[in-house]
Amino acid sequence: MKPAWDRLMEEFEGNSGSLVGDVDCTAEGKPLCDSNGVEGFPTIKYGDPNALEKYEGGRDYDALSAFAKENLGPSCGPANMELCDDAQKAEIEKFQAMSDADLDASIAEKEKIIEDAEAKFKAGIDALQATHKELEATKEAAIAAVKDSGLATLKVVKGYAGSILKCQIADVSTCSEKETKFIDLMKGKTKEDWDKQVARLTKMAGGDMKAELKQWLWQRLRILKQLLA
Repeated sequence: MKPAWDRLMEEFEGNSGSLVGDVDCTAEGKPLCDSNGVEGFPTIKYGDPNALEKYEGGRDYDALSAFAKENLGPSCGPANMELCDDAQKAEIEKFQAMSDADLDASIAEKEKIIEDAEAKFKAGIDALQATHKELEATKEAAIAAVKDSGLATLKVVKGYAGSILKCQIADVSTCSEKETKFIDLMKGKTKEDWDKQVARLTKMAGGDMKAELKQWLWQRLRILKQLLA
């Protein structure tokens, strides 16, 4: 931002109605920065020196220059009453009639409202962050629990079933000749026979055998599961 700011200061150099400058808040300018609530660097403030406001716009030269041209210069105030409308004049005159003590009290009251609003906002943000962390931890725990419960294995089995175990009793054209013969054989059996076959094959599934035998075992189990469905 410094090159853009230096260029802006050059642009307004010698302008009697507007001042663009910088302050070193770490050295001689620290008291001025402290009195104007400067907490981070760089901070841009504008307006009447007695009531500076924080600039929240863009920080490239074009944005800074456009804002300065539109907002810097004489503005309505005790020193420029001719720039005020009737409502502004009435407000200024009302405040001018107040004692220093009343002015200080009114300023303190309004600044306290702002401080309370900022504190409430910060407390709300802190609460949201705490809730976010809690929800994130709950989510991660739930995901971990699901993965630990066999999700990956389920997907592997599903993929294997989709690529190898395609036979559907409702459409035997999806079955091999060997599977079709097994279907015809099992259709002549009872449900009790199917249950016994499922129990036997399931027990065998945990043992060691050649890959082609293991595949035929799963093919038969899938057919029997369809018969039992």
